[in-house]
Amino acid sequence: MDTEEYEGARLLAALRETPPVGPDEPGVYVARAIRDGRRTVRARRALAVVGGAVAVAMIALVTVVLAAPSRDGRFGPAVGGGFDVRERVFRVGSAGGYTPVSYETGRYRQRVTLGPEKPGAAPELAATRATVTMYAAGRFPATASAAGAGAPSVRERPAVWLIGPTPVDGRLELAWQWARDAWAVVSLTGPAADAERVRHIAESVLPGARVPVRVPLTLAPGALPNGERVVAVIAPMAPDKSSLYALRFGTTDPPNAEGGDPASFVVGVGATPGAHDVRPDRISRADGAFAESEPGIETNRLRALLAAIRLTDTASLQPTLLPSDGASTAAAPTTSAPTSASGSPTSTTDTAVDLEGAATSTRTAGGGTPGTADTFGPPTTSTSASTESPR
Repeated sequence: MDTEEYEGARLLAALRETPPVGPDEPGVYVARAIRDGRRTVRARRALAVVGGAVAVAMIALVTVVLAAPSRDGRFGPAVGGGFDVRERVFRVGSAGGYTPVSYETGRYRQRVTLGPEKPGAAPELAATRATVTMYAAGRFPATASAAGAGAPSVRERPAVWLIGPTPVDGRLELAWQWARDAWAVVSLTGPAADAERVRHIAESVLPGARVPVRVPLTLAPGALPNGERVVAVIAPMAPDKSSLYALRFGTTDPPNAEGGDPASFVVGVGATPGAHDVRPDRISRADGAFAESEPGIETNRLRALLAAIRLTDTASLQPTLLPSDGASTAAAPTTSAPTSASGSPTSTTDTAVDLEGAATSTRTAGGGTPGTADTFGPPTTSTSASTESPR
């Protein structure tokens, strides 16, 4: 073993031997998630320039960690891999007093928003924003590897504190390598930010889920200009705690090279988010449909997007988000699946925007084979554009 290999082994051994650090409805805000990403980038930049020689030492430490395989010697996906926007690819359990509330898919990043696990939880839990962000191989922001303190391994995989183990301005961030060159981050911001709680949440994350997602809305044909496509699907994991469903459109998949979010707009339906510190452009309809953007886009464009939203029945989506035997097209979410005169579930079709944003297809909402996912897959039957205006 040469000197470089010896030093690498010594540093990894030290990491493994580091002992663990002692011990109302959550909102799911699309625009706030974008801003949180930008704040994270700024925080990591600040960490990267503090410490001089210490920062250099940390770069060496993180470099060793980045190259480390799991204990059994196996590596994950190759560098530059990506996820399927149509699927949730991770499972996140209930841990540290939190439970998954909403899941945002993405090609290079998938994010879960957490909320208090039990009704009547301590106020500090409700006041703390908790997220789990999973990055595809080769997509972890470069700025994040410039600083970090060694942390106990997560499921026997290397981990570092991006912010911690002591909270900075009420914020903690723990990153770990879930596969080769692929990282995940747990972030807690608020009075409940605690090192042990962060680690418990990280331990609850498992890859390999591949659960199809669907939302109770579509966008009329012709609403998207060339180049814009679905870059994320947002849907509840706990429909009793969140009712927000949305599609994010853009020309570039987030995150960008610095970890921030490219410009995008969102169309969706569900509970209107509460107050924003910087409220995005948002307009809504009486049936709960909304369109918003950040940065803002032309008002007429936003209105056109809102008018293009077609809502379908949400009853079959709750609580599993898997298809049921019946659903129908409706102006607003309903509380039960419609039935025919004989009492059997009915089946209708709707025009959906393909996830690549380039075509439309006719898909059946309900009436399919039980247990078979109804997703935004490639178009199978072409349809003509509809001129009917939604209510």
